Amino acid sequence: MDPRSSGAGSPTIEEAIPRLDSRKSELYEVTKGILEAYGRALYPLDLLAYATVNRTLHFIPAFVHSVETRNFFVTAPLLRMQLDSCLRFSAAWIVPSCQDYASEILSGTEPRKLKDAKGRKLTDAHLVSILSPEFPWVESVYKHCSGFVHLSRAHIVTMLTEKPEQPKEGREFTFKLGYGTVVLEDDRYLEAIEGFIACVDLLLTHLKGWHFTKDNPEQSKRLARRP
Repeated sequence: MDPRSSGAGSPTIEEAIPRLDSRKSELYEVTKGILEAYGRALYPLDLLAYATVNRTLHFIPAFVHSVETRNFFVTAPLLRMQLDSCLRFSAAWIVPSCQDYASEILSGTEPRKLKDAKGRKLTDAHLVSILSPEFPWVESVYKHCSGFVHLSRAHIVTMLTEKPEQPKEGREFTFKLGYGTVVLEDDRYLEAIEGFIACVDLLLTHLKGWHFTKDNPEQSKRLARRP
């Protein structure tokens, strides 16, 4: 589930965390821009944008703490929930009316009960398929982290440790219970940090897109009509 591009060496967790933390100022800045755009007019998509940003700003410190304490049972679900925010906000770009979509979400309608401009239901699988061609890491993060949201095989596998040099038949496993007993390599946490950063960056892309559209409605209409 690693969205990192190839480069010279891998960062440490201590180096990667500040990169994620720095995204908070960008989130505040783009939210301020949306708030002030077009004479401070208020649209349903504004409210959905603010809620998405607020959720993200609450997730970041909790996610960082889970990484610093090596609590992958919390790290993975938080990454999955951040991706959920990206998926649901990005859906506003493929529906017949982004404002109607936002109004439905604000009224409590689940996205999977709504349809895109081509009549396809806004299921997680469909939203992942829409984003994956441009952002291949989306499918990988969704697949690997979803198993940690609900009690599943992922929780069992990470709990068990196979004793080395055991014959195939009659293998023995050990397991430990309690906080701090699941020990994973730092690379797993680095992948999670990079995944979270990628999610926030994807969200920022859509937020900036809405900011431009809101502040330049006539220009946005002309661009939308281009073949």
